[in-house]
Amino acid sequence: MNTQAKTKAIWNELATWWDESYQEGDLYHRTFLFPTLTKWAAAKPGQRILDIGCGNGALARVFAKAGADVVATDFSEVFIQKCQERSQDLSIDYRVIDATDPVQLESLIDLGPFDCIVSSMVLHDMPTITPLAQALPALLKNTGCFIFTVPNPCFNSGLTDIELLKKHMAEGHLIMPNRYIKPQQHAMRSKPGQPVDQLIFHRPLSVLFDAFFEAGLVMNGFVEPIAAEGALPPDFLWAQLSDIPPAVICRWAKPNPQP
Repeated sequence: MNTQAKTKAIWNELATWWDESYQEGDLYHRTFLFPTLTKWAAAKPGQRILDIGCGNGALARVFAKAGADVVATDFSEVFIQKCQERSQDLSIDYRVIDATDPVQLESLIDLGPFDCIVSSMVLHDMPTITPLAQALPALLKNTGCFIFTVPNPCFNSGLTDIELLKKHMAEGHLIMPNRYIKPQQHAMRSKPGQPVDQLIFHRPLSVLFDAFFEAGLVMNGFVEPIAAEGALPPDFLWAQLSDIPPAVICRWAKPNPQP
């Protein structure tokens, strides 16, 4: 079994548990990601949005409820089934698409172009992001944007011992990650109680950004989100690491867009 097939098998196994845990967006996503994603996507009637790696479809439903015409994809058949079960009162075009497969991405190009493409907390689960990056210019309208979120590869890559980080911060020590610049694959559990490991594909920012620069896109938005004081329960990990942004949110566009 190749790496992508193994990754898909893991997520098909995880999907039901993840759907029950995540529902319409868990505390982490609603605190750190949804505010910027919804602001930048600016979903409205007449707008066409593509959600790549939609999971159980929570974000796609937010966009659809705002009136946008939404296509949402995931490589997990189980996730797409969960999407459909949760979206029976909404008109969302859900499709099983592997975003690492150029042929399957070509089928999305036939549906486009899109005003906005979103891929939230997905790229770090993909062994290659090059096919998706190379497809984006054809998928986007000239004035469209691509938005992605990933765990902050500097501070929340799964390569850093979070408990050790918390201990040293409490003692006032300067902390530096001991691994960062080399892309690497590792296994971890992202959520408390997660029953099986997922595969994570760590990329430093330089490698991550270069994939989209090489596709001819330009970055025109970058956020490292933190929570407002008191917004999180005090026992929540990112309340205890209040000065550490757990994610990055990036917005990309075609250069010199023309209507």
